[in-house]
Amino acid sequence: MANTKIQWADKVWNPVTGCTPVSLGCQNCYAKRFACRLREMGTYPDDSRHPFDIRIWPDRFEQPLRWKKPCRIFVCSMGDLFHEQINMRGKEIEDIFRIMSCCEHTFLLLTKRPERMGISLKYFYDNNFAEQMDNVWLGVSCENQEWAEKRIPKLLDIPAAIHWLSLEPLLGSMSLFNEKRDWLTPLGRPGAKPVCPGIDFVVIGCESGPNRRPCKIEWVRDIVRQCQAADVSLFIKQLSLNGKVSHNLAEWPEDLRIRQYPEAPT
Repeated sequence: MANTKIQWADKVWNPVTGCTPVSLGCQNCYAKRFACRLREMGTYPDDSRHPFDIRIWPDRFEQPLRWKKPCRIFVCSMGDLFHEQINMRGKEIEDIFRIMSCCEHTFLLLTKRPERMGISLKYFYDNNFAEQMDNVWLGVSCENQEWAEKRIPKLLDIPAAIHWLSLEPLLGSMSLFNEKRDWLTPLGRPGAKPVCPGIDFVVIGCESGPNRRPCKIEWVRDIVRQCQAADVSLFIKQLSLNGKVSHNLAEWPEDLRIRQYPEAPT
């Protein structure tokens, strides 16, 4: 399954699936729910493992090579490539990145384990990842200020052409830029700079599904204000309005109808 309803991606690629909870944002994991649904539909192997256990799918490794039209691909939408059960210096990781290097696609990689991602990319690329893999965007998920503090600095320690954040589910207010910190790319940075000094792209979304938790509009607006002040691209995926999750921009406040992408480095 490659096509996706995730608005900021054209396709998903899942050479690795499965994960285990690491923080508050994992409580109502959509991917785990979806994996269980796929098992019921007979899509996952009928074995004794839980459908969200870590699995490596070698038959999926070359899938992006068959997609001829360049597109944005969300890598491991159904898991975390840098989970502790995946050898971060192993052949599987090496092969997955080799495939990405052979494609004209843009790959959006997201993890809740940036320290492991950093170790892995340092092992395979030393400090040359940004130059060798400028079509791969490195990102972390952050649900509140606590996890932003823990994950974003580790992400920014990894050289990358594009750094990005998924603030979904957004579960609290968040300061990305103030007098004490600056995680956002400064306004007016040279577009040709190969290694960006801060965050270039931010996706924001409320929680969805059963037992979803509140996401206040004022939290979203404050993040929008911070990103706009730093000229950082924003993509608002979904909002909580009148007690419901809305994907329809026509229903949203006009100032929050924002769906941008960063320009690729040149």
